[in-house]
Amino acid sequence: MNKRGLNSIITTALIILLVLVAIALLWFFFKPTTTQAGEELSNVGQCLNIIVEPVDCKYYYIDESSGCFNSQTMVGVTVRRTGSGDLTGLDFVFTDAVGNIRHVTPSSLLSQPLPGESEFSLNGMFLDAIDANTLYLPEKVEVYLRLGDDKKLCQSLAPSVTCKLDKTTLANKCADCNSDTNLDLGDFTCFGNGFAIQNQYADFNGDGIFDVRDYGAFCNAFSTCDCSGCATQMCTLQWQTCG
Repeated sequence: MNKRGLNSIITTALIILLVLVAIALLWFFFKPTTTQAGEELSNVGQCLNIIVEPVDCKYYYIDESSGCFNSQTMVGVTVRRTGSGDLTGLDFVFTDAVGNIRHVTPSSLLSQPLPGESEFSLNGMFLDAIDANTLYLPEKVEVYLRLGDDKKLCQSLAPSVTCKLDKTTLANKCADCNSDTNLDLGDFTCFGNGFAIQNQYADFNGDGIFDVRDYGAFCNAFSTCDCSGCATQMCTLQWQTCG
């Protein structure tokens, strides 16, 4: 009788031990999945809490090879943020009129503060050409958010915004930067030096911002021999033929 009771206790103990081992194995295999699911749910919650809305999109392009750049499109986007959360980055997805997509993760964000609950502008994003001879002209832009230290990506709930061509009038019409009546490499050097110290001349398009649009405006003026705004309007071109 005692032997049978002892065997029954041992059997029960073994069954309990096996059940505990099975539970441990199941937890070992499924814990990463449940943890990941929890993190994903957390990210979804943050995506719902933070809205970064694009409110303006302007692009500018240089449609020629002018001695400075080949054909390029540069775009600036202004966004507005509402809500709280651990926002650590922004991505922008541009679409043109025929559905071609360009996904941009601006490296310049690393040196700029991310938007608080206010508007925030990011200029100077380059969009690759469709091919060597065709500019990429964006029609709309959507914003994606990067959250947390691992910068997980989620789409903003805000709708896209239409991108418009920046038709800023070129305020400066003098390509002869060093005022020697010649258009040559010295003018490029002069412009670059002025741009580095934010000299008023180097704000070539007169918008109060020193960015790549000023380089583009200067290059276009140089390539067309535009000295109409110079104090001395007798310009000659020494190293390139004017079109």
